[in-house]
Amino acid sequence: MMKIISITAVSVILVVLSTAVFTYSPSKNTPGEAVFDSLKAASLCDVGTIDNVIDQNVAATNLETVNSKLSDLYKKGLLNNNVETYSLLKERKKLLLQLMKSNPDKALSYILDEGNREAIVSEIGCIEQEETVEGTLEVFHTDNLDGTGTYEYFITSNGKKLFLHPANDLSLISGSKIRVKGFKLDDDMLLDVAALGSQNQNIELLYTPDSSLSGVQKVAVLLVNFQNTAQPSFGKNYVEDAFSNVNAYYKKNSYGKISLQADVYGWYKIPISSTCVYSTVLTESIKIADKAIDFRKYSRIVVVAPFKNCDWYGVSSPGKILVLTNEGAINTSVAWIASGPFKQQTGIKIIAHELGHGFGNGHAKSIDCQSVSITKTFQGCTFNEYGDVYDVMGQGSLGHFNAPHKEVVGWLNESSIMKVTQSGTYKINTLESSVGIRAIKIQREPEDRAYNYMYLEYRQPLNYDNNFAKKVPRTDVYDGALIHVGTSSTLLVDASPVDTNDVYKSVLKLGSILIDPLTQTSIKVVSKNSNSMTFEIEIGKIDFTVPYLLIKLPADESNVSGTVEIKADASDAFGIDKVEFYVDDNLISTDYSEPYSSLWNTSLEPKCDEIVDPDKRKKCTKHHITVNVYDKSDYTNSESIRVYIQE
Repeated sequence: MMKIISITAVSVILVVLSTAVFTYSPSKNTPGEAVFDSLKAASLCDVGTIDNVIDQNVAATNLETVNSKLSDLYKKGLLNNNVETYSLLKERKKLLLQLMKSNPDKALSYILDEGNREAIVSEIGCIEQEETVEGTLEVFHTDNLDGTGTYEYFITSNGKKLFLHPANDLSLISGSKIRVKGFKLDDDMLLDVAALGSQNQNIELLYTPDSSLSGVQKVAVLLVNFQNTAQPSFGKNYVEDAFSNVNAYYKKNSYGKISLQADVYGWYKIPISSTCVYSTVLTESIKIADKAIDFRKYSRIVVVAPFKNCDWYGVSSPGKILVLTNEGAINTSVAWIASGPFKQQTGIKIIAHELGHGFGNGHAKSIDCQSVSITKTFQGCTFNEYGDVYDVMGQGSLGHFNAPHKEVVGWLNESSIMKVTQSGTYKINTLESSVGIRAIKIQREPEDRAYNYMYLEYRQPLNYDNNFAKKVPRTDVYDGALIHVGTSSTLLVDASPVDTNDVYKSVLKLGSILIDPLTQTSIKVVSKNSNSMTFEIEIGKIDFTVPYLLIKLPADESNVSGTVEIKADASDAFGIDKVEFYVDDNLISTDYSEPYSSLWNTSLEPKCDEIVDPDKRKKCTKHHITVNVYDKSDYTNSESIRVYIQE
């Protein structure tokens, strides 16, 4: 959660912002006047291009140092009358932008509170400002050489593109329309996003594209070389063979619902030197290939190039983005693949993986919780970004997509995945089967959470799942149920943690029981054969809805005085535990029964009647009222309003 720095909590921020305005009004002979005027003319807080490769702890320490120097200026009475003030604010901006890009969660700890932000002249662009933006999302996923995966998010609103830095992955695909509230600094916006959902007022999902896939997926493959790189040794035939194999894989993986038609073009030499800026490579590739290709025929683009000294081997757009061509804008997914790894992996696995991202899926991860299968909040657990060895979205195996990944793209649906909501005995067919129920899903969190469902599936050595035992003889994948949590980004749960936490020995075996600590739902394998598996399931928790909340009194942006009654409507199908009332982050009361209300004595607040300036007076009288509601299932909701004390 975000920790807003306030003037009451951090003394160094008090000294920076307790002064009403940072102005410069030197006498005629003040030293440094010419330097200051030159700095102002050149844009006081323009920090140029920010490199996000920085030690996060160093950035945090440096931010504290800058605040300390500003504190010293204030104590000496020089804060308002010193070129160094703006130099320090510029340095603070640069450090905060670096931290936003490298560690958004940590950056949230250095956001100034509203009163402090308003105290600084906003026109100079030195300080982050809270804004709400609505627009279309673009998402890019990078598969890094160090075994990690990273997301980049952009929102386009009114023709302007902002780089979003959420504290957690958004679990959304390109083309989604969202409304976000965050802290904007130049073209970057920091988001305090714990989890996408109605209980989080900082992000609202307005529209999500349909990610289900069927029919022929037409792919334009562009083989591209740079001005300063040697052309890779493989040619069109090699790439065509690789895509032919990937086509066979996806036809079987999708139960015949999709096929790939790949047309390979190139090699093209684009008029730039090798770069890792993949968007630039796409733009130049489209320009040079557009004369020969009608890109309107394609719903997928793959660019293969000898990217040098990049930290990644592949980049994809989960979902489709708008790409400009001579024929106009087209809606397509795009993947960029480094030619070196492409050659080493014979192209097949890396193509299948990057296309999987383009289809809308994230990684198939694994989770290791030591002596237990899973913990309530993943405390004590470690995550392996590519740890699921049975999914091409994991460690590279050409096995079938896991059940939730198949559901994301529509290859499994309500007729082939059973949503279990009541205790009982249930049977599934093997995941490789093309008929019947092939997976079970059990809800464990609200729909909008990242790990909202637990999925059960059963694999056998059929078609693309027939090589696991040949590659790793110790695997027990065919002996029990594979269990995953999550949807687009999934976690393979170790259902047999006593087996030395070996990912190849992670199935729930015959007679074994797994209990989800989040819901207390228990799952037991009671029988199996080569075609099907049967479970006994005891459903625990069934409430997955956040409570309803509405502040009825006072009205937002209203004037108040004397003793103010704060009234809230709160309800939940399974009962309300408590309702908390806050004024400016201070808890004033807690109510445990209807009607939910609290009294606030405004006469106890600091007086503002000595302030003459009307704008400053209004800021002084402004207060925030926040109401938090908690239901019996530990779900929460929150609403805030702003009021002004009328003296």
